[in-house]
Amino acid sequence: MLFRSRFQEIAEKHGMVLVLPMYEEEQPGFLYNTAAVIDADGTYLGKYRKTHIPQVKGFWEKFYFRPGNGGYPVFDTRNAGRIGVYICYDRHFPEGWRALGLKGAKIVFNPSATSRGLSMYLWNLEQPAAAVANEYFIGAINRVGTEPYGDNDFYGSSYFVNPRGQIVGEAASDKEEELVVRDLDLDEIRSGVGIGLRYLSPIGPLRLEVGRKLDRQAGESSTVVFLSFGNPF
Repeated sequence: MLFRSRFQEIAEKHGMVLVLPMYEEEQPGFLYNTAAVIDADGTYLGKYRKTHIPQVKGFWEKFYFRPGNGGYPVFDTRNAGRIGVYICYDRHFPEGWRALGLKGAKIVFNPSATSRGLSMYLWNLEQPAAAVANEYFIGAINRVGTEPYGDNDFYGSSYFVNPRGQIVGEAASDKEEELVVRDLDLDEIRSGVGIGLRYLSPIGPLRLEVGRKLDRQAGESSTVVFLSFGNPF
């Protein structure tokens, strides 16, 4: 692929890991919203195909895209650790975030093209919540501007968020193109500064229930806590 080889050369030249959203045609009639991942030495590591396909005003994607069929892969990179990719509309669904966390992702990138009035209020809610719940960093990427066709006004506001749900530095402009460069301390994951929800007990997940216990003889009730363990698989 000419597209791939061109960006492989760029990645190797600059020592950068690249996440490249693209319109993938597997064969005639089989089209996917895909992101390829290229390592800092130019190695093609693989791709993620968007799983959740929207069918809402301005985004009638089910007319042309098929749902992804490759699961939720992670990619071991030379200088960015283990990363994952989620694409745009995927971010509204927690199962992919969770799958990537359980596979050990340290950073998950979510390239998007989302517009005002549709889900802007969720932009600063869902991705910080996913970062906290799964204890990793998220790169939330969105474009700005409008297209000649359609009335979508893309609101940008790209940012990185840490495992505590805090935006690293400031978010980008919602109107102007900007390059967001941030230093991310991956030790924040290993040191356990997040909530710690990613990791399962060796004997299964811990289930915590709070309920009321009635003492029938005394006619009184008290608060009790029940702990149970189970097999997650």
